[in-house]
Amino acid sequence: MSGLVVGLDPSTSMLQPAVRRKHVGRVPVEFVRAVGEFMPFRDCVFDYETVGLALRNFGDKEAMFREARRTLINAGWFLSIDFVLPKGSLIRKLYLFYVLKVFPIFGKRVSDSWY
Repeated sequence: MSGLVVGLDPSTSMLQPAVRRKHVGRVPVEFVRAVGEFMPFRDCVFDYETVGLALRNFGDKEAMFREARRTLINAGWFLSIDFVLPKGSLIRKLYLFYVLKVFPIFGKRVSDSWY
């Protein structure tokens, strides 16, 4: 496997703990302090881009999506993982049960640092 993983965040305090990680498997990792709305990369350089639990934090979501489109190769993939609280009371109760009771069980099995 070859390539490079790039982590991007505007906050130094979010990047500092991540900088200790030098590789994902055998793939090197680098970190950049920047915002997703104005990424400091050339056009068409990434195969994949992800946003994890942060979409709600972007001040200008349209600009973030434009930047993702600009920096992805033509067949690139964009994946956003986020949580939204459902409106229906039954669905909301099931969702909260899963997120607060079931999901942590899986998290503890796959990560020693889950808390």
